[in-house]
Amino acid sequence: MLGTALDLNTLRAFEWADPKAAWLGLALAFALLFGVAKYAWGRRWTLPLAPGEKPPRSWSSYAAGFPIALRLAGLALLLIALMRPQRISSLSETSQQGRDIYLALDVSGSMQTSDLRPNRISAAKTTLKRFVDTLAGDRVGLVVFAGKAFTQCPLSLDRDVVKYFIDQVDIGTVGVDGTAIGDGLLLAVQRLISEPKRGQVIVLATDGRSNTGQPPMLAAQVAAKAGIRLYTIGMGAKGGGIMTGRDPFGRLIQQRMEEPDEALMTAMATATGGLYFRATDERSLSEVYARIAALERREIKVKNRRDAEDHFFIYLWLGALLLGAEALLRFRLRIVM
Repeated sequence: MLGTALDLNTLRAFEWADPKAAWLGLALAFALLFGVAKYAWGRRWTLPLAPGEKPPRSWSSYAAGFPIALRLAGLALLLIALMRPQRISSLSETSQQGRDIYLALDVSGSMQTSDLRPNRISAAKTTLKRFVDTLAGDRVGLVVFAGKAFTQCPLSLDRDVVKYFIDQVDIGTVGVDGTAIGDGLLLAVQRLISEPKRGQVIVLATDGRSNTGQPPMLAAQVAAKAGIRLYTIGMGAKGGGIMTGRDPFGRLIQQRMEEPDEALMTAMATATGGLYFRATDERSLSEVYARIAALERREIKVKNRRDAEDHFFIYLWLGALLLGAEALLRFRLRIVM
């Protein structure tokens, strides 16, 4: 079975560069019919032998049929040469230039607010994992920030690995509360700058205003100079969400959380050629990431390449050799045809 499969694969590797030349095979067939008919016609007019008389036998009588056979074989080989048999070693290849995308996610205490169900951090994690699934061929990394920032997951082509690290994110992951938007963005920029230059994007999501760390606009300017496009997402209900918690004495309290600084987030994105989006619930958050995926969608470039090795020379030389032999044989036998 294996040998048969290999033989079939070998046959599939051969193609004809000029299959239209096969129509010349009709001319070859007519030549064959003409030769047979002429031979039969000559036999018809041969004088009958007398009773008991045997036909003369000589080398030339035995060789009389060789010239037509050599001619037909030579023409058949030349026909194959005209059709140009080729061995194809490679038919096509797909070239896809991937991007490097860093996700920057706010994990400050306000991300526990439940205006996005079940809360902002859980809704963000679910949406991020769906977003990662749309990024086939791209390397994805994750930076988280609160009062400071650190890399949760370096760039990876393995989407399952990235989603695993997203699952591990929670309030308190950073350990220092606050909203250091500038630090989160700068860390993602530094990570991308250290990589080979190709399509580079940062998607930053936060629900609050920067209150510590580096100035966010400065970080955006660094990204712009590095040619990195930034998309920013402001999370939370209009007017701010209500977060329920307990005070140091265990009493239940409610606190209205501030809204994202939309003017700043818009300016940051615009400085890099990106866009700002607002997500007020889990549905709109999913739509925002879907829009970003559509904006960053690329066409896959397919390069059709044919590595063809011609094999018609052997048929050309053999055909010419047979036709030459036929001409010499006719000259030797004094056969006219």
